Parts: sequence; structure tokens; C-alpha cells
Amino acid sequence: MGTEIERRFLLKNPRWRPDGIKPVWLDQGRFALGNGTCGRVEYLWGLPRFDLTRAEEKIFSLLLPWQDGIGLIAEGIPEKLELTCFGMATELPSGWMARIRGYDDMRYVLDIKGPRSGTTRKEFGEYPVSAEEGRALLDLAPQEQRLRKQRYTIPYKGHDWVLDIYADGKSRPTCEVEIPSPTTPLDLPLWVGEEITDRKTFWTSTRQK
Repeated sequence: MGTEIERRFLLKNPRWRPDGIKPVWLDQGRFALGNGTCGRVEYLWGLPRFDLTRAEEKIFSLLLPWQDGIGLIAEGIPEKLELTCFGMATELPSGWMARIRGYDDMRYVLDIKGPRSGTTRKEFGEYPVSAEEGRALLDLAPQEQRLRKQRYTIPYKGHDWVLDIYADGKSRPTCEVEIPSPTTPLDLPLWVGEEITDRKTFWTSTRQK
């Protein structure tokens, strides 16, 4: 389990690109974890329904490292999350989601992320999945939660900034940086524009009118 702390910005000049840096293609899909989470999570991982003992064994041996399983249960929702993981229909608090992401159609990973509060949210992963499983999961993701983009990673004054260029041709480029603390001082590169950290769905809310 970890804590993701990041700030997000629009690109000052939407046409700017860094010289000498090769981008990576990212394909991702998101699944909201709420009502029906049990079936969704089991289907994501290809798990049949087991009795309670078998479910517990499968969850912690195949899906999550046991430390992450305990961390999830400890996140203020022990009964609901535990029941969900162990194959019983229940509900997670609003805002939790699973994300499948592919890198250049070669490497695929799954994350579980909590709701964002300002710059911060809880995250579990990355859990590697095979290319075959990753592509299948992307196909299962709701179309409105699918995303394809080019990502540049740009070192700048001790931080790795990432610049995302969205394939839909409508969303404005965005850049983000992970920081160790919400109060970490940050020198902004000259190509960084308006901050959009508080926008929940920035790849749709930043679409040009």
C-alpha cells in the first residue's frame, strides 16, 4: 500500500513537446468499485466463486500481497472491504476504483486507488498482469472510462514530470508530478500552466470547447 501525492497542471502551450524524449503509449481503463464490487473484482481477475476459506486463500495468494490485503481492510472500512474481498456481495465507499493500464501494448498492470483528497489518495499496486489479460480487461472497461495517451517523462529539478497528450484530439495536454508531501516546495517548469489538481476527471473537464 502507498500514498499517491501529486499535482496536475495544464500545459501552457498545448503544442509544446520536449526535445529528445521518446513518449510511451498508455492505454487504460477504469472500473468503479461500489455496488456489485464483488462480482466485478472476481471477474477482473478471472476468479470463480469459492467458499469463504478458498476465497480468502485465492485473494491473498493471487490478487494482492497479503500486506496490501491487510492494508485495504485497515482503510477505515474493514467489514465492507473484507466481505467484498472474500466473495460476498457488499459495497465499497464511493470513490474507490480499479485501473488497468498498458504500456506500449507490452506491459500491463492493475492498480486499486482510493478517492482523492486534494493532492493525496491511497493506492495499491502496481500488480502485473499478462498482456492477454490486460487487453481483455481493457475491452471490459466502460467506454467512457477508456483512455489512450502518449506520455513523456521529463526530469526537472529533482522531480520527474510527466506530460500526457491525449489521443482523442479534443482534451488539452496535461502534466503532473509526484511529490513526497503536500507541502513540498515545487519549482514549476516554464511550460507549466494552470493548476488542475482539484479537478476529478481532468481528461474530460479540460476538453476544449
